[in-house]
Amino acid sequence: MKDLFLVTAHCDTPEKEDVLRGLINDLQKVKESFDVMLFSHVAIPTDIARKTDYSFYDKKNELLYDWNLRSKPWFSPGNSGAILSVFCGFHSSQLACWRMIILGNMIAKGLGYQKIHHIEYDTRVHDFSEMFDNSKILDSDEAVVYDYKEGEHVDSLPLGSYFCYRIDSLHPTLLNLDEESIKGMIKSSETKSSENMMFGFLNANNKCVVKKAQDLFRGNEFMFSHKFNKTTHISWCLPYYEESLDTLSFVAWNREKETDIEITLIYNQAKTISFKVAPGHWRIENIDSYQNADKLTVMLDGKIRNHFDFNEFREEFKEASFRNDHSKNRIKSSYNVNTMIKVEDTFRTIPEWPHTQVGSEVMINEGDVVDLGCLGWDWSGFFIGKKRVIGADPFCEEIDGAELYKGVVGPYDGNTRILYDGLCSSIISGKGHEVEMLSWKSFCQTFSIDKISILKINIEGGEYGLLNTMDSEDFLKIDQIAVSFHDWTNPLWEKQTLSTINLLEKNGFLVEKLECEWGWYLARKKPLENLK
Repeated sequence: MKDLFLVTAHCDTPEKEDVLRGLINDLQKVKESFDVMLFSHVAIPTDIARKTDYSFYDKKNELLYDWNLRSKPWFSPGNSGAILSVFCGFHSSQLACWRMIILGNMIAKGLGYQKIHHIEYDTRVHDFSEMFDNSKILDSDEAVVYDYKEGEHVDSLPLGSYFCYRIDSLHPTLLNLDEESIKGMIKSSETKSSENMMFGFLNANNKCVVKKAQDLFRGNEFMFSHKFNKTTHISWCLPYYEESLDTLSFVAWNREKETDIEITLIYNQAKTISFKVAPGHWRIENIDSYQNADKLTVMLDGKIRNHFDFNEFREEFKEASFRNDHSKNRIKSSYNVNTMIKVEDTFRTIPEWPHTQVGSEVMINEGDVVDLGCLGWDWSGFFIGKKRVIGADPFCEEIDGAELYKGVVGPYDGNTRILYDGLCSSIISGKGHEVEMLSWKSFCQTFSIDKISILKINIEGGEYGLLNTMDSEDFLKIDQIAVSFHDWTNPLWEKQTLSTINLLEKNGFLVEKLECEWGWYLARKKPLENLK
């Protein structure tokens, strides 16, 4: 069967329509090898639709205005530390983009397509050699993305304009449209980067090939939509909280226009600050102590851009637009599976997921990584090739570089039943598939586990029985425990959570709650016992 180009579009001006028309014409050159599916939130002109194999108009185009759902890009002026802010734009269209891709995947799967090449409308393709090469790569690997960096002051990111993947190994999130879950994912992400999150899904099984964007750009053109915004929008013209100085500060970076931009700040309705920024230059103004900040009006080239009333959202603003010690020391290329996001002495095994935070000593101390509930290997995939990884899950598939017990680890040796629907399971109900169970001591003996640098437990309520059958000798072998307590599914288990945390603390662990929604905690041995 042919590969499929999945083109996503939002062409609300004649200029954008012409760009889309050019791309669809380009794709006609390879119609013997590729079919074309077009998804748009704007009605598709007939002459364009007739040149596709499938065209879909989706009326729903929900924009996200809440601060905690808007993208939070970063900029490091003079490499002095990253400023992160949601105020680079006025809303986010990220949900609408996820919607088009997921709906396209669902239809493509139903039609029997195996290989999907997602491409955004603001593209011109003259050389298809990379697409043909990627189709061959997808015979053995699961996805291909391109590493892209726009300027020296920003991170490299997976290119969003083009990436490709296999349908049969695609993460379930990309095959089932659940907009509330997508909003929750965006909310929990530090940077709100759709490119980073997409990479996390495509690389869930560590089988995503990363290539250089220069290879794709050779003979092709991408991101035309940026040109449409060049004269109408300046991204970095915004206030932020400077934590080290406890000040309200302002940053302006003129990367879009070929002429000076003129900025006027009206602070507390009493003080005016005016300045210009030349093309390609940036400027920072430390306005005042943050405690004194009342109101700020931002004028750009003689027009009001924003108005801020800090009395309405004083603490929220500090999370929405800031530079702090963490952001100053953030490690670049955060989407890469070989990169750790550092938060003091911790990092996340999946940068976009707060509950994957672990202590950095895991990479120093001896010991194995044990993943109980390893379905998809998403949490522990970071460690494969770096440490010995042993997983346990009756529904997981084996993966190179890791050992797998296709059963559950629990309070006794024998059998148990698990309900499983392809995404989640329940060991508490006593119904479903019959699977083998090993006690903790039998599991360690079977796999010759003597020392554990980190134990991760996500076993759908079975964590209580498991941890409470472990003794002081068992805990002595473990440096860290990352566990999801499932009292959020059953409030009656809250007392068990408290008593189990107390058990961990009695055995020398410091226990920290990582996030509330899914009940994740990180237990680390006290520093004198654990850090080298």
